Amino acid sequence: KTVTLTAVRNDGGTERAIANAQGMCFAKGGPPFFSSTDSNGVAVVKVPDNYKGRCGVMPGGGFGGGGKPGEGGEKPPAGGTIGLIKNAQEFVLQTLIGTAEAAEVKILAAQAGDAGDANQLFPIDGFKELSAGGSGTFRFGKPDSEFTVKTVDSGGSLITNGGFVDISSASGFRMGCPTAGGVGTCRGFKGKEMKAQIHFPPNVDYAGKTATFTPTGVAGQVVSITVVPKDVVITGEVQDGSNNNAVIKDASLQIMVGGFSKEGDFSMGAYNPAAGTYTMKVAADTDYHLGVTAGDPSQGIKQGGYVPNISSDSVSGASGKTITRNLRLSKVDAT
Repeated sequence: KTVTLTAVRNDGGTERAIANAQGMCFAKGGPPFFSSTDSNGVAVVKVPDNYKGRCGVMPGGGFGGGGKPGEGGEKPPAGGTIGLIKNAQEFVLQTLIGTAEAAEVKILAAQAGDAGDANQLFPIDGFKELSAGGSGTFRFGKPDSEFTVKTVDSGGSLITNGGFVDISSASGFRMGCPTAGGVGTCRGFKGKEMKAQIHFPPNVDYAGKTATFTPTGVAGQVVSITVVPKDVVITGEVQDGSNNNAVIKDASLQIMVGGFSKEGDFSMGAYNPAAGTYTMKVAADTDYHLGVTAGDPSQGIKQGGYVPNISSDSVSGASGKTITRNLRLSKVDAT
């Protein structure tokens, strides 16, 4: 059986086929199936007789795949802040929004970093649910509307901390722009509803809420994103799950603690090695999953060897509250 995927672009005023684009179909728990579009923009993907799953097209390729690190495969977990963030991203993608949807997000987001023409195309249609014998058309275009984004507090006053505006379309594609002094210039699709959220550096005491808007294509459009203070304190011990939950008091481990919300906020905690405790500020009435890492697990027990841990359950609190939540690390005990 097959699934037929057609890729077209409508930038420039006319609809044209997209050749040499990567088509992909995948079902939950199963392997992906690939094919490339021909000169007519059509990809015929071979699938099992009973196939039913998600399908989409990505101009420019770049799906990645197996193999050794450096050859398209996955690299070992990183340590420190980068490792914590990467593990958190995987957790948020796979646990909170589902493995299949996570694959779509990573595939669509991969386009944004390439300057080639095909990789500047944004999907107007997202991945679609298709069955064996079915077909789908996937339209792409380039942003045609420019607007100003401002970060403001609940009273409308400008919040001048710099950050990055994450803009998502109905298709699931994510684009964005940086802000300086609380102001940034972004682009989107005229007449298409979009969502924008600001991401601040971890040490900024504000978290952004999501703003829904529609680019007008009219010069001077301003989109305001309301931000809220991080005034909930989370504190607790960092414990060693490999040693009867003993409190870890070791500055050499370079322990990092972070809080991650489904809305995309990342808060960095401060670890106190003298007491073996941490403190972190987060936004009120927002669910956060807490993560902790120490050393580099790829280096073995002598160099730290603790497995990064991100809690599957979330924590939240009302404005001004202090919450106690202990975090646990366990050492690498197998190879």
